Amino acid sequence: MVAFVLPKALLVKNSKIFDRAFNGPYREGTDQKMHLVETTFSAFCAVVRFLYGGHEFIGGPETSIDKWRHAMMDFFLTANMIDLRADLADAFKRTGEALALGPLPSRELLEKALDLPYHHRGRRIFIGACVTPFTRHASLACQGLPSSEYWPKDLDEFFKSEDDFAFELLMEYTKATAPYLRNNMSKCYCILPSITMTIPFSISTFANISLL
Repeated sequence: MVAFVLPKALLVKNSKIFDRAFNGPYREGTDQKMHLVETTFSAFCAVVRFLYGGHEFIGGPETSIDKWRHAMMDFFLTANMIDLRADLADAFKRTGEALALGPLPSRELLEKALDLPYHHRGRRIFIGACVTPFTRHASLACQGLPSSEYWPKDLDEFFKSEDDFAFELLMEYTKATAPYLRNNMSKCYCILPSITMTIPFSISTFANISLL
């Protein structure tokens, strides 16, 4: 178990969960302690660095793109778990830029993205990063050409087995291609895989946080 001793004011100001826990009629309010089990040490450290205003709250110059993406996803999940009151616009922007550098997000990352709420911008960014490779795959598949270079087998299986991912990817695909299709409707067509899916509907001045 790892314990963090942090200013209570910092926590309750920036998190609805911490505010209710430490200022409410609960055991956490009496003990001024709270146990978090659905996060990791590195993810919570990133949240703490973010709360203290650190721009580089994820990784460092030596961090690989893949590790940075995973760390950012874990940050989004933890921030969502504690109902973080913060403007994440810069984090979303940097995530989009990192995903644009390639390669395609892994199935593991996409599975984590689906753990975020349906309307979470981070979820849409990770799934949206699959649109271009998926478009290339669909185009090649229509011509009977191999497409695994753009769309690996494990993602194809995930697309066919995970309704939420398939639905949201097709939604992002539609948004991305709609302007082109409107201007070139008489010139092109695209065949997408036939799938069945379900639409988703979505006491002291310090507090002690321990990660189990």
